[in-house]
This record gives sequence, structure tokens and C-alpha cells, in this order.
Amino acid sequence: MKTYNNKYQKWYDHLIDRARNRTIEGYVERHHIVPRSLGGTNEKSNLVALTAREHLIAHMLLPRFVENKAPMWQAVWMMMNTQGRKLTGRLYEQARIECRGICKGRKMSPEFCAKISAARKGKKLSPEFCAKMSAARKGKKLSPETCAKISAARKGIKRSPETLAKISAANKGRKRSPEHIAKHAAALKGRKYSPEHRAKISAARKGIKKSPEFCAKMSVIQKGKKLSPETITKRQATRAANRALKSFQYSSERHHQSPVQLS
Repeated sequence: MKTYNNKYQKWYDHLIDRARNRTIEGYVERHHIVPRSLGGTNEKSNLVALTAREHLIAHMLLPRFVENKAPMWQAVWMMMNTQGRKLTGRLYEQARIECRGICKGRKMSPEFCAKISAARKGKKLSPEFCAKMSAARKGKKLSPETCAKISAARKGIKRSPETLAKISAANKGRKRSPEHIAKHAAALKGRKYSPEHRAKISAARKGIKKSPEFCAKMSVIQKGKKLSPETITKRQATRAANRALKSFQYSSERHHQSPVQLS
């Protein structure tokens, strides 16, 4: 790894040399002298046992004398957030600012995204974690660019029957606010569906019986609603086609009946 010969490197080397020539009893943490992100290995010559405090100090020194600072600051941030260490506000602020500057505008390669996806696959999140994530995202507005990216990423993804069943169960009985309904209606306004999509919706709704309460709500919503000339023409054409189909089916049934049945 490329380094700068300064006082921080001397402090780091002194810390490592002292740890190599001693035996610690109690809790210790394994530290890579040359970090793996900078080409270090898991060989014994590259490992040293440090106390929890020394381990944090070592990682705080590394970004101050190595050339590639990004993975070093990310390691410090991970240690602060995953290992329950109590830190001063100054250290927290510095690590947060450095990590934010490193990650801002950073594009992940498809290989890196695939690795993250594979690592998270099948991992079940606890209800507490889901509740925290939901509370953190509540009221957060996404920019149009972010929404467009999410929409493009999800396009063409087919959900399994199990996933659809879970989504259906989660949404069952859920009351949506008038604002949410208005936003959803505005998003769907003017959207044109392909014949394949319409066929899927029709097949999914076939045989579903609507409750009297639902029919009453739909009647109230559509009452006084003005339809466009195009919609009226389409509905008239659909009704005419349905009448013609029923008439044809009735004629076919009468034609195939025996004379005895007709008399």
C-alpha cells in the first residue's frame, strides 16, 4: 500500500510493534496490519491482536497516512455503527463527513451490486429493524430522478406468487388517506395500458364478487362524473359487442336443440 511518511505512520508502527511483542488476556480483536482492501492477506504475519480501544485507534490512524483513504474511512464508519462503541462527537462528525464525501456520486459496478444482492438474498430482517427503517423513511420525499431510477430498476421484474400473496396480505384492510388516493389517481390519469396488460387484469378480476359496500362506494365516486366522448364511444362499442355475443350464443343453443325440445 502507498503511504505518506508522517507522524501518524510512526504512531501506527509503534502500536503494531508493541502488540506483536506481548500477550493479552481477555477480550481482543484481530487486526490486519495491511488492510485487505489495500492488498493485505489473512496470513499470520499480517495479523495482530489488539484491544478494542487500540483497534479503533489503529483504524483512525490509517486514513491519515495511506494514499487510498476511502476504504479506511468506511472501515472507521462501520466500526462506529456496528460494534456499539461510544465515541466523541468530534470523531463521529469527522467520520461522517469523510464517508459522505467519499460516497457522494459514487457509482457501483454491476459486479459489486450483484455481490451485495447475493449476500442479502434469503436474509430475514427482524420486525424491530423493519419498524426503524419505516420510521426513518416516513415523510421522506424522493426526488423525481430517484423515483425514475427506482421505476426503471423494477421494470420487468416478475414477483413470485408468494411475494404477491404477502403484499396482498399486508395491504388488506389498509386505509389510504385522501391525499394518497388523489396522488395515485393523478399518476394513473392518462396512462395507456397494452392489450396484454388489460387481458391480465381482466383474467385476474374474473369471478371476483364485489361486496354491496364496495359497489355503493364506486357508485358515489362515479356519480356526477363526466366521461369523455372517447370513453362513451368505447363503452357503447363494448356493450354492443357483448349484446351481439349473447345473441349469437343464444342462437347457437337454439340451433343445436332437438325438435322435441323446441316443441
